[in-house]
Amino acid sequence: MKSKHIKIASAVMVLSLICGCKSKPFEPQHKTEVETEKISTGAFPQVIEKNVTYIQKEKDGPWEVESSSETKWELGDTSEMPDSYWRFVLDDCASLSPALEEDFKGVSGVFYVHFGKDMKDIKGTTGKAADGSEKIDVTFSATSDSFLYAGVQKFSFEEVKMYSAEVKRDGSMTIVVDYGEGKGTISLPGKADRLSRWDYLTAKSDTYIKDVPFKDLPEINVTSQALHDDIWDTKISKTIDGQNISPELTWEKVDGASRYVVIMLDGGWLHMDYITTNTSMTEGEIDSEFRSNKGKQYVGPYPPSGTTHTYTVFVFALKNEMSVGNWNFDKGSNYLDKIFEGLDTDKDGNTGNVLAYGRLDGFFTMH
Repeated sequence: MKSKHIKIASAVMVLSLICGCKSKPFEPQHKTEVETEKISTGAFPQVIEKNVTYIQKEKDGPWEVESSSETKWELGDTSEMPDSYWRFVLDDCASLSPALEEDFKGVSGVFYVHFGKDMKDIKGTTGKAADGSEKIDVTFSATSDSFLYAGVQKFSFEEVKMYSAEVKRDGSMTIVVDYGEGKGTISLPGKADRLSRWDYLTAKSDTYIKDVPFKDLPEINVTSQALHDDIWDTKISKTIDGQNISPELTWEKVDGASRYVVIMLDGGWLHMDYITTNTSMTEGEIDSEFRSNKGKQYVGPYPPSGTTHTYTVFVFALKNEMSVGNWNFDKGSNYLDKIFEGLDTDKDGNTGNVLAYGRLDGFFTMH
């Protein structure tokens, strides 16, 4: 009898252990986190703050978004806005300004703007536009430059005052500007590309040389103390503020070179030709007061008012004396292929005379 009771007790104990080992059903887990999303559409940065709830449906399983609710939309970090460069593609130039309605309706274009270094006091306030859509009213102060390619025409605007902008969700904006004739507005699309200073100046220039016929030759480095942030010093220019003084230049030595030919081109306009056995030129080495013979001539930049031109220095390392200088000083129609042809053929008619070349680009704007 006692043995029977022991067996029953043992069975109950085993059942209890089995039942106790069975885990409870997994209950889904929830967590809510505050997340910030940076919006890069448009020129002005935007930030969206959200409460995001996640759910874990299985033990050790992935966390999935269950719900999301926006709590804040505001202006983002604007610390990189001063001295920034932008490009906006326009399907219709008339959308930029009512002033373009009559002549440029339906004409596609590209608008470039440089927000000046003096851009300051940037503040944003979220609100509602007249049509009920959300907007951020941005106040600031900046002196800016801009230019517009409308079809085949180009318009440049220097020292434009900008005061405020109304920014929409899609990044599009309307900016209050003053071109010197009172305040007005320009409207820009949300698709904006931030550019480097170099790309902006290249696009702004009317005479940047994109292609060279001798690009397969070895290249050497050329530098100048007259070039600051890709801009030529005013003193080298032939302007009211300039001194018409030839720039300092330094370049690498090329093995086997007996001489170097230095030219400066504004597109196809020749501003300098200089032949030397040295690997440098001192400032003012060419007397620009007198027109010397070919091989030592200089006249400084003097682009038309309100335009930006590129003044490109080419340095050619020659094995022997060239056959002919195929260029015309202080005149247009100086073609690189013709110049190179004369340099690459020596006085005895042998080709392959150019061993290497260097290039230095600088921009100059006539205000």
